[in-house]
Amino acid sequence: MDKQRGFTLIELMVVIGIIAILSAIGIPAYQNYLRKAALTDLLQTFVPYRTAIELCALDHGGLTPCDGGSNGIPSPTTTRYLSAMSVAKGVVTLTGQESLNGLGSP
Repeated sequence: MDKQRGFTLIELMVVIGIIAILSAIGIPAYQNYLRKAALTDLLQTFVPYRTAIELCALDHGGLTPCDGGSNGIPSPTTTRYLSAMSVAKGVVTLTGQESLNGLGSP
């Protein structure tokens, strides 16, 4: 009696189908994870500026002199997910990396 060796075509197609279904679930979940990580990074970058702007506003009686790099407010910086940042009159503008555009929205 010959022993069976290998897999049948049906068995291989079932395995490929299972992998496709798991990929269809896993890839969007991973993209959502990346989106959340990027947002967390942007918000963590913003925290020291928020505190400094609040102190500047209290010291100077308004937000007009509260620009980046002056009056105790750190100079704008960039991070892995942050391509540009500006601080003008107490308003912080954050611009994300273009590589995040491909992630879409939930």
